Amino acid sequence: MVASGTKACLPQASSEERSRVRRGGMIIGCDFHTRYQTIAVLDEATGEWTERRLDHQTGEADAFYRNLQGSVRVGIEATGPICWFARLLAELGHELWIGDAAKIRASEVRKQKTDERDARLILDLLLTKRFPRISGSHSSRTRLAAVALASSQAGAPAHAVGQPAARRSHPRSVP
Repeated sequence: MVASGTKACLPQASSEERSRVRRGGMIIGCDFHTRYQTIAVLDEATGEWTERRLDHQTGEADAFYRNLQGSVRVGIEATGPICWFARLLAELGHELWIGDAAKIRASEVRKQKTDERDARLILDLLLTKRFPRISGSHSSRTRLAAVALASSQAGAPAHAVGQPAARRSHPRSVP
């Protein structure tokens, strides 16, 4: 689904709040899944916003982020295996904000959940500076710690992230 509109179409964020965020860049709310992601994108230079679904397996998501120019901030819930995505954004110089999934969910008044609504909610939280960010730093070590936390919340032991399977059963051998 692709929709477009103006800044005024985004819920809750006033034009003053949006103009304070950052001028001229792209801000993306991303509802991430294993095989695809649904995004809500605001182009601050034009005020236009779009929603779309990007497939991971076909390379559509990779191509989308590689084609973005200028300042890019992506907000995502701390859920699931997102290591490849974090590495891609870091490689491209895009900013990744990982948010507390429970706090993001709690900030939504409507309990009916859809991918599009979740992406718009994350974008709105970024625009209104209410995004419940897990990591305060942009360093790769902090980002990897946040990714480990996300994986542990999804059911994988935090010490297992990025390790060969043989070492996963021995948490004491983790450097």
